[in-house]
Amino acid sequence: MLGLGEWFGEKKDFYKYVLVDVYDLIYDYVSVHYAQDVVLKELIALDYYLYFKINPKTMFLEEVDRSVKNRLMADMGLAHENTKFRVLPLRFDFELFEAENTIAFQESTVVIRYNGVTKAEIVPQPALARTFHS
Repeated sequence: MLGLGEWFGEKKDFYKYVLVDVYDLIYDYVSVHYAQDVVLKELIALDYYLYFKINPKTMFLEEVDRSVKNRLMADMGLAHENTKFRVLPLRFDFELFEAENTIAFQESTVVIRYNGVTKAEIVPQPALARTFHS
């Protein structure tokens, strides 16, 4: 990642960019220089989605299918009133990563809550819901 600053300088004028440009450039840099690192790309996507107070436009990582999302949210007892959710499929065990800073290639699902007031937060999930991709 040492070349990221140079990459940024080549792609954007200094002081002439917005936050989305930063995420685009980081993701593009990783896609070119670390193309096989799916976990790094997913971590960038998670950082992007967790930065906002409201559900941002879709970038880098698509949500699970709507029927899967609705079923998971119903199973978790999450209400939609005054709150938006994004359900993202990951190719690594996010809970293990958070707890032990260890990468294990195992599909998992992250549910992000947006309340419009504070930054987004990851909703804790019951064990059965963590790999709810299909």
